[in-house]
Amino acid sequence: MVNTYKSVFDTLSGVDITGYTEQKGNFTYLKWSYAEHIMSLFYPEFQVKWLSSDVLEDKTVIVKCRVEIGNLYKEGFLPVYDNKYNAIPNPNASDINDTKQRCMVKTLAKFGLGISVFHNGDTKPAKLNLKGQINDPEIKKIAKAKNKKTAVLSAIKKGELNDNTSEIELGQALQSS
Repeated sequence: MVNTYKSVFDTLSGVDITGYTEQKGNFTYLKWSYAEHIMSLFYPEFQVKWLSSDVLEDKTVIVKCRVEIGNLYKEGFLPVYDNKYNAIPNPNASDINDTKQRCMVKTLAKFGLGISVFHNGDTKPAKLNLKGQINDPEIKKIAKAKNKKTAVLSAIKKGELNDNTSEIELGQALQSS
């Protein structure tokens, strides 16, 4: 079977990475070692190629890589930064190595692996609602309600709307007539 960008994305974006991430500050990261392991299970022929880094006038560095799966490839870049996301002038080898691993994971996300982490920090595969469909049964009730404000307040009070509620679907429900 010949890999296509769509087939690779469909495969990798469907991988549940729960348990393979770590939390740093407010952000969730897929650990690079798990990312490589998962890629090796699905696409053992994948390769990471390191491109020349850019050293900017202020002595900060941007690392770049290319991930290849057969004839498919994606390129990524990432500045070498500290734990507050400030670019580091004159980074040391350890700073560069850490950034290379993050750059690889970011580039793998372009193929679909862990892409949901970049959307909203979620480790479960994301199902984007691009067709305007409302799938959440609680939001469907709000869409059908004559008084949407009352329906929303009631749903909140009952705990039917929470952090997992799709803001996109809720917005669609509130705009529906």
